[in-house]
Amino acid sequence: SIIGLAIFWGISQLVVAIFGEYLKENMGVTNTVIAQGLLSISGLGIVAGSLFVGRVSRKYIEIGIIPIGALGIALSLFLISHLDSLLTLGIIFFFYGFFSGLFIVPLNTLIQFATPTRMLGKVLSGSNFMQNVSMFIFLILSALFAYLGFSSKGLFTLAMIIAFVGFIYTLIKLPQSMVRFVVRFFFGLRYKISVEGLDNIKSSRGVLLLGNHISFLDWAFLQIAYPKQIRFVIDRTYYSIWYLKPIFKFFKTIPISPRGGTKALSLVSKALNSGDTVAIFPEGHLSRNGHLGQFQKGFELATADVTRASVIVPFYIRGLWEGRFSHASNKMKNKRTKDIGVSFGKAMPINSTAVEVKDAVFKLSIHSWENYTKRLPTLPKAWIKEAKQVKRGLVIADSTGVELNGYRFITAVLLMRNAFKKLLGNEQNIGLIVPTSAGGAISNMAVLTLGKTIVNLNYSSGTQSLKHAIEIANINHIITSKQFITKLKAKGFDLDEALEGVNIIILEELKAKMSKLSQLGTLLIAKILPTSILSILFIKKVKSTDTASILFSSGSEGNPKGIELSHVNIMGNIKQIATVLNPTEQDVMLGTLPIFHSFGLTVSTLFPLIESVPVVCHPDPTDGYGIAKLSLKYNATLLFATATFYRLYARNKKINPLMFEKLRMVIAGAEKLPKEIAELFKYRFGKTILEGYGTTETTPVASCNIYDAID
Repeated sequence: SIIGLAIFWGISQLVVAIFGEYLKENMGVTNTVIAQGLLSISGLGIVAGSLFVGRVSRKYIEIGIIPIGALGIALSLFLISHLDSLLTLGIIFFFYGFFSGLFIVPLNTLIQFATPTRMLGKVLSGSNFMQNVSMFIFLILSALFAYLGFSSKGLFTLAMIIAFVGFIYTLIKLPQSMVRFVVRFFFGLRYKISVEGLDNIKSSRGVLLLGNHISFLDWAFLQIAYPKQIRFVIDRTYYSIWYLKPIFKFFKTIPISPRGGTKALSLVSKALNSGDTVAIFPEGHLSRNGHLGQFQKGFELATADVTRASVIVPFYIRGLWEGRFSHASNKMKNKRTKDIGVSFGKAMPINSTAVEVKDAVFKLSIHSWENYTKRLPTLPKAWIKEAKQVKRGLVIADSTGVELNGYRFITAVLLMRNAFKKLLGNEQNIGLIVPTSAGGAISNMAVLTLGKTIVNLNYSSGTQSLKHAIEIANINHIITSKQFITKLKAKGFDLDEALEGVNIIILEELKAKMSKLSQLGTLLIAKILPTSILSILFIKKVKSTDTASILFSSGSEGNPKGIELSHVNIMGNIKQIATVLNPTEQDVMLGTLPIFHSFGLTVSTLFPLIESVPVVCHPDPTDGYGIAKLSLKYNATLLFATATFYRLYARNKKINPLMFEKLRMVIAGAEKLPKEIAELFKYRFGKTILEGYGTTETTPVASCNIYDAID
């Protein structure tokens, strides 16, 4: 970096010294104001180039720009010496400055990054001294060449040759910069890359990078994020491919195989002792489920022979599971997530065990996801984007016979939104007593589009608990269905006393007032307008940290407690659930849990809407036969319920095992899953129940078992 900066400022000194003479010899211009003005344009170019570098290198050092800058400087010098127009000269000088910015900013950053803090002042002063010496030498050379009769055009050509040699030198000294440029061009430009923990790798010692492996592109994004050259340990099968082998050799890749593992590990030890950075994916294979697998202990054998002071730096890569080069489902890959995160943890002792390293990587994953969720959109913005992409595909159906595709669901939400807007005014917390149905989902999303907070009330909690919830949430309006209230009353849930003094909005009455013309017009709007315009027109802008939902506890410890969940809370949990379920294009979810429960709200109501998984709703989770009929009709593949409900299904003799044949994931939550229920369900339907755990405060999913994936 110091040499590169010195050469650059030397060339710039040469350009300043000879440019006036060049104008005089080749264009007959003797006005020094013109000469100085053209040179000053390069200063504007440097500003523009520096800003550009800052933009593309946000949160990490993009050294792939360095060779581009060097090549751009060389080409600019070549063009300057062959132009005879002041206008074009001004343009080229701007680009000379622009490419200069691309060159000098990363080099200065690398000096500061690689230098220990206690020596930084000394190194920077030494670098400045070298730059001044170089400028002085180039100034003397320009005078000497002029004395010997060299033309100014010839000196420009000489400067161009020196710059081009600098470009070649950059590729030789920073080979990873070329890799980063190529990778960045083909892959990185599609993504927004966030790098965290760069300070943790500020070391001149040998570094062993250990982390997760979720995509065939992990190596590329790891090298993009890491400012030094990485020597990757790869499978010899890939290393031996004839057209790739020369490239792997050039970048000092270390091949490994089951038979030659000892030799490869000795090469790792040697590299670390030489102060190199080596990367190993200790899982030993690409993840089949997107989650951390067992870390193999092979790297421990390599670190045992390290004699030089070296460290292990754990890393975690997030976002590539949804890419095309992972084992994720095609539906997940089609999401084309652009937000990629690479996190580096604090340096660990070189003799750390596989268990300790995996624990460090796991903790990094938590931190990475926390930062990622802060960048997620609000619930209605995420929903409308997905609904537009679904188009005529099924979004939601229920046991009443309602079936809505993407366009029609958007239409229903927008119509209900407009109706609610006239009635709700500035009230923030809106109560809902709605069944698990298409209407329930529409009502919740319509309220969210208004920027308000949905409060799904537990109608089974009793009059006093319900009144308490309405009071502390400051609810003045409750949205409900007349038909649903009637059914609840028939089951013994009389809500008349609890709802006294509250304004009741009846969904059936609002629907009856919607004209055919307004429905048709809204449908056309849903089809024609792009997502961005729909979002501006119909979704109120709120902060992702604003409260999206208030849910109430059961009241088993006294009065129900209100739990506020923000858009960040719910969106983050939805994205995490998606990585567990790995939804496919064939998936259909059975939505049977009540919306007033966090399990029913997040997992079986909002998740399918946000992740475009068709959901089939049934308002009574105890009606096993009715649910089984829907499962058979729609070929349901995902079922969520509590252990109590699974017991009912397993004991229901009306349910034929073929009705649940298509289920690929059956997950229990909200209460402990007794072994006898799991065994009974397995015996009746041949399906293993996975168990999740969480609380309302965790939105609710905190953890969940997953099926073993076999290569």
